[in-house]
Amino acid sequence: MTTEMSVAEMRAAHKRTAPFLHKTSIMSSENINEKVGVPVLFKCEHLQKTGSFKVRGALNSAIRAKEQEAKGVKEEEIKEALKLVWTRLKQRIEPSAALAFAGVLYHKPKHVKLPLVILCGGNVDANYVID
Repeated sequence: MTTEMSVAEMRAAHKRTAPFLHKTSIMSSENINEKVGVPVLFKCEHLQKTGSFKVRGALNSAIRAKEQEAKGVKEEEIKEALKLVWTRLKQRIEPSAALAFAGVLYHKPKHVKLPLVILCGGNVDANYVID
């Protein structure tokens, strides 16, 4: 199966995968160049951690799938999570803690059986969660 990629897509893939991959050498051989009659360059992808060039495409596909799966949490959902914790538990939490709780409330991951949200902080003005 062949999929064409634009230069922009290749650059985006490189940016996504670069932190996880070795920079591999480009080598040449005078003997091969003479035999073939033109300069031949070898990109040494067999020196990757996996010993294969395939790690680039596989890693890029995995990262893209994870990015596409990610969902955002709306500000209104965070406020509702803050309100729920305040009204039910009488706890004031930071919006960053409410973010995780809102994610569980409104975007329930199907593969998670028992979500755990650690509530932290208390430096939030209670007026923020009161209509």
